[in-house]
This record gives sequence, structure tokens and C-alpha cells, in this order.
Amino acid sequence: MRGFYRRLVKLSGLVAAFLAATATIASATADSDLLPYGSKAEMFLTITGRSGIDSDHAEVTVRHTRENAKAFCAQHGDGSEACIDKTLADVKVQDSILANCSTGKFTSVSGKGFNFRGRAAETNYPYAVQPDVPGANFYADYDVAIAGFRALCPAKVAQADREDPVPPAADYYPLDADKQSASDVAEGNGEAVSLAGSSFRGVQLGMSEQQIAQALDPSFVLKDEIPAPEILGGRTDGGPNVLQAPSGTLFIVRGEQQCGTVTFRGGQADRLVLYQCYFDIAGGMSIQDFAQQVIDAYGLEDGMAGSSQTRGDGAYQFEHIEYAGVKQATSERFTASSNGLSNSLTLTIERVPHAKFN
Repeated sequence: MRGFYRRLVKLSGLVAAFLAATATIASATADSDLLPYGSKAEMFLTITGRSGIDSDHAEVTVRHTRENAKAFCAQHGDGSEACIDKTLADVKVQDSILANCSTGKFTSVSGKGFNFRGRAAETNYPYAVQPDVPGANFYADYDVAIAGFRALCPAKVAQADREDPVPPAADYYPLDADKQSASDVAEGNGEAVSLAGSSFRGVQLGMSEQQIAQALDPSFVLKDEIPAPEILGGRTDGGPNVLQAPSGTLFIVRGEQQCGTVTFRGGQADRLVLYQCYFDIAGGMSIQDFAQQVIDAYGLEDGMAGSSQTRGDGAYQFEHIEYAGVKQATSERFTASSNGLSNSLTLTIERVPHAKFN
């Protein structure tokens, strides 16, 4: 019995800690100067500006200040300058969050896109929020996302509180539905921009460089040059040993690893080439399974057709396998491929060109 009471006391402590963190986030939302970026106490950003609140192009700008880091270290660390410096270096967030309060589409400080649906029928989460990426587990960031939307569209949240709950997510979120990134809803001359295309962890064809940079997961960045692969050797002219992106193209980079490329035409993304590391595939996935997941996730009406060919010459021959298919609803061509030389998976997405016959 004594052991039971010890476990009960421990459980009560955990519940109290959770409620305290939730209350902290709620109070920060009401505070006009702070916005949370995490669920722990003192995980706050300083709001530096607001524009278009409750409109179809609302924006809140934020900055992680030294005072924010100092408060966090006083709560969770030793309060030292080293802790403050480390916290400032570790926290990677967007400079602003955006929303179209009419449609409910918005971005969080992590750069991920969401759609605010209204008051939820489920009691665990007061509001129904739909992520841009199908099947994404975003509930760890739920409170942060809601706090951001409340700062952007307080009237929309108040309206949801007065209305009936919306249906459960499964009733309104088909797996192969077209996705629209919330990072695009506040661009343009006072008008919301609609991108009728598929979302790849928040990134879509048709986005501008700025929109892609904001939509990317914070662990990725866009660069126009990367360190040259060792296989290319060093430069003989003494210049920097870097690989420049072709004109109109940018690399998607995580740390020192290239995880994709974006090619622009007319200022908009016209072609995406996304490597295995972009999808956090650690390894061991076959090209067949990868292609099937693409078909299922993006609703390719006619599936994908596979082909195989031998590339290279001499001792460097390798098998290249690819599966290609078209999503008719959005005129997007998907090509999933596997390079036998490196055993890596790649997904290429581009617009299907249309010929004019009349």
C-alpha cells in the first residue's frame, strides 16, 4: 500500500507539472509581448511587431532575445552566461508567423503549416488543427501552434469558442487530398495566394524562395553553395573548394548534408528534387515500398509505372530504378528513383507541361 501511495504522489506531481506548463503557455498568449516556442516554462520569444491581425494576411514577428534565454536558464539551468549563450544558439525559430484568418491557414514558429478548423469535439484538445503534411504527429507542438494562431487571429478563436465543435479529423482529412502550405496565405497585395498543389513537408511547387525558406523544417536551410564532395578532389587554383548551385537552383541542406534541390522559374519553384535525408528515411526502405507510399500519400490516380536501366560504364556500372506517375488533379509528375551506386532514394516533383492543340 505504501508503494501505491508513492506512485500516486509521483503521478500527481507529473500532472501538476503538465498543468503548470499549460497554464504558462495560456498566460503567455494573453501577454502582448511574449509567444511560446515550446511547452516548458520560460520557453518564450519576444514579439517585435504585428500587422493585419484578424485579416487574411496577418503577421506577427518574433525574436529570441537574450532576456528570453536568461529567463529559461534561470528556470532550467544554472543561470550562467554559458547556459544563456547555448540556449541562444540552440533555439532555431522563424522570424515571423503568418495566417489567413478567413481560411484558418497559418504557420507556427517552427515553420510548419497548419489549418485551424474550429472547436474540437475531443476534450483532450480544445481546437481542431490540421497539419499540412498528411499523417504528421504534431501534438507535441499543439499548444505552441494554437498560441501562435491566437496571436494572429484572436477573433477567429473567439468565434470558434461560440460555435459547435467540428467533426473529428478523420471525417474531413482524406489522405490524398490536395495540400496547401499555410506559409503562402499572407503573400501578395492584400490577397491570399492559393497554391493548388501537393505539400512535401510544407514545401510546394509554385512557392517563392522566401516562402520555401519559411516553410522548411527549421533543421533545413537553402544555400547556393555547399562544400564540394571529396570525390571531386580539391581545386588547383587555390579557390574555395565549394560546389555552386546551377543558375536558378538552390540546395536544401541539413548541416553538411545536401537533402535536395529547388529549381525556380519566373521566381517560383518549378522542380523539386528531394533526397532520402529530406524524408528522414534512415535506411532499409526498398524503392518499391517508397513508391507505394508516394502513391498512397499523394493519391496518384493511376499509380506509378516502374522501369530499370543500367548506367555508367566499365567497373562503374550500376542499376537505376525509377517509378513515375502523374497526379492528374494537380498536373504534377512524381518520379521515385533508386541509385544502385549509392543505394539512396530520391523523389522528383515537377509540373506536367501542357501542349496547346487548338
